[in-house]
Amino acid sequence: MSSYFVLLIFVSTIIGLIRFQKHPARVFGIALLTLFTFNLVTSEQVIRAGSNEGLLTLILLMLCSIALEKTRILRVMAQFVIKPSYSETFARLFGFTVVFSAFLNNTAVVSSLLAPIRHNPHHSATKLLLPLSYAAILGGTLTLIGTSTNLIVNSLLIDTDLPPLSFFDFTAVGLCVVIACGLILTLLTRFLPQNAVKELSNENYFIEAKVKQGSQLIGKSIQRNGLRHLESLFLLEIQRGDETISQYHLTSYFKPKIDSFLTERSPRFLS
Repeated sequence: MSSYFVLLIFVSTIIGLIRFQKHPARVFGIALLTLFTFNLVTSEQVIRAGSNEGLLTLILLMLCSIALEKTRILRVMAQFVIKPSYSETFARLFGFTVVFSAFLNNTAVVSSLLAPIRHNPHHSATKLLLPLSYAAILGGTLTLIGTSTNLIVNSLLIDTDLPPLSFFDFTAVGLCVVIACGLILTLLTRFLPQNAVKELSNENYFIEAKVKQGSQLIGKSIQRNGLRHLESLFLLEIQRGDETISQYHLTSYFKPKIDSFLTERSPRFLS
């Protein structure tokens, strides 16, 4: 009887993840609480699962990838992927994605390449997105941390007192898979849809932001808030109530509720 109840919770969890995609932590929390309430899992099992080496490694890898995604390193390197020649672009895109996906979370790598691919003036995004997806998957087969599956399998080996996998145990097989699939993708790219490349508007646009109560901008100067040398943005003016301050100083401070500021942005930096 308990097996059917566990199956019901499992199916309900899947449905909950589909229905409440913005709150996966709550869905898993409710599922775990239900199992724990009906004594289907013990506290020792919960603690052991929470301290699982593979799970902790996966969490740390995700945190490192999020931190790297918030920097400009991947975005700057991604700018050198797109070239006028499609074959050169494909080779650079495939190689860049495979190498970085072997050591980083796939989401961070793919997201850093989406903007350059979407807004490149040479090639249709439809001829690059599918190779990008496959390259990210293939790159994950090269190392132990390439995919979460490898980490989970390694943790299962440790739990059964078998010797753990080393970092490059997958590399030899993974390289064969990468080369073979890379050649197949190269031959099949001609069948990918070719949509017209849209021309971007050259007109700049404006962004207005209001300083709310409790904002971290309050009490700090424009220079300290980093609003003077913004990437792709330029601070035009500060609106303080009915007063417009266009000749501001770098030492000017923001005030809550009554302050807002206007910036100008170039469309070539859209992402």
